[in-house]
Amino acid sequence: MAGVLERAVGTWGAVLIYIGLIVSVGGGFLAWTMLAAESLFTPAGDGVMPRASPLGR
Repeated sequence: MAGVLERAVGTWGAVLIYIGLIVSVGGGFLAWTMLAAESLFTPAGDGVMPRASPLGR
């Protein structure tokens, strides 16, 4: 896609696609990280998950 836009409008077209790709991958990574944390945080807040206790007590 970057190559097609580069041929159509010049170098700035490829740069635009690459910046969009970086933003998209970064957003996907952030969403995946939030999903992994939220899937344990929400049940713990509702009291569904067991409380953490140190070993040996």
